[in-house]
Amino acid sequence: AGGIGWAVLLIMAMLGGGMVPLIVMPGWMQTLSHVSPVKWAIVAMEGAIWRNFTLPEMLFPCGILLGVGVVCFAIGVRTFSWTQEG
Repeated sequence: AGGIGWAVLLIMAMLGGGMVPLIVMPGWMQTLSHVSPVKWAIVAMEGAIWRNFTLPEMLFPCGILLGVGVVCFAIGVRTFSWTQEG
């Protein structure tokens, strides 16, 4: 399971602009990057550091990250409960 996690993390980082800036990616990859939480983390950090995002502009990327966190937490709790009982 650890290897699968690293593979998913690596793919998400590649798609999200963690290794190559999104602006140099082809259009289809830029569209596909919307599924990567890494993209939204980068957008939020860039917005806070040098794009001078206002609070309303920060809500969308931070909301996406919060939603992904809640979903992953719920999956983890369910999986942990399942392994403890079974």
